[in-house]
Amino acid sequence: MLPFPHLVVDDFLEPTVAEQAYANFPKMEKMDALKDIRQYKAQDPNISNFDGIRDLKPDQKLYAAGLAQSTDGGFLNVHVDNSSHPVQSWYRRINILVYLNPHWSEEKGGHLELWSQNMS
Repeated sequence: MLPFPHLVVDDFLEPTVAEQAYANFPKMEKMDALKDIRQYKAQDPNISNFDGIRDLKPDQKLYAAGLAQSTDGGFLNVHVDNSSHPVQSWYRRINILVYLNPHWSEEKGGHLELWSQNMS
């Protein structure tokens, strides 16, 4: 049994929409790089800097959220996503991860893993 309810939807986006999103996704050098023992990736919490759905009302600071990416050699160690907000009394009820990887291959790894609290 998995540690929490989840849903995986392959081919969630129409191919043309996925291709457009991939083409519009910001380049690594335009994002803040995070490189330490836990991770090597780029992210930008200010989603308004990039193309996206207009008039959504998310956390304006996108605490622990926003666009993120990595390149060959990038990684993100096992971690618990933030569920509470440091200022507001909000609780994150859902995380949505959309992978735009038209050139991904099995050899590159990068599989999503959902771990239980006992780290299994």
